[in-house]
Amino acid sequence: MRRALAFVLVIMLGACQSVTREGVFAQVDRTGLQGEPTGPFREQFWLIPYPEAHAVMAATVWMPSGVGPYPLAVISHASSQDPEDRIEDPTSRYRTVSMWFLRHGYAVVLPIRLGHGRTGGPYLEDEGDCSGPDYGGSGRATAASIEATVNYMTTQRFIRKDRVVVVGQSAGGRGALALAGLDRKSTRL
Repeated sequence: MRRALAFVLVIMLGACQSVTREGVFAQVDRTGLQGEPTGPFREQFWLIPYPEAHAVMAATVWMPSGVGPYPLAVISHASSQDPEDRIEDPTSRYRTVSMWFLRHGYAVVLPIRLGHGRTGGPYLEDEGDCSGPDYGGSGRATAASIEATVNYMTTQRFIRKDRVVVVGQSAGGRGALALAGLDRKSTRL
C-alpha cells in the first residue's frame, strides 16, 4: 500500500525515437538550489541528482506562502518522439496546474527529464520501433526520473516526507503509473 496519494493525469501516449543532446545533465557535482527565488511563488531553479544515470535534471520549484514544511506535488511533463520538440522547455505548459497546487499549500517541482529541454543528455524513454513499441520500458525509465525527484526533494527540510502527489501528462502520466506500480522500499511514495 502506498504511503502517499498519487494523482495521475494521462492525456495521450506518444510514438517512438531517440536523441542525445548536451545540457546540465553532466553537472552532477552541482545539485540543489541554483540562485535566488523570484516572483510571488518564489520560483527557483534546481538541479536534481539522477543517480541511475550519474546525471542531474534541471527543475523548476515553486513555493507556496508560509514557512513549511509543505506537501509536495511532482509534475511530470509530456514528451515527444521528435528530438526537435524535446528541445523546448515544457515548464510554462504546466503553470496552471502548478498554481492550483500552490494555492492548496503544496510545493511544486517540475523536473525536466533527461533528453528534454535544458537538462539535455540522452533520451532514456525511447519506446523503440513503432511496429512493436516498448511502452513498459519507456514508462519505467520515466518512473526512474520521477522517483529520483521524489527521493531527492523529500530530503529537503521544507518538504513533508509523508505527503507526495505525482501528476503526469502523456509520457509523464505513463511514468507516474509505472512508479505507482513499483514495490520499492526506497521510494518515498
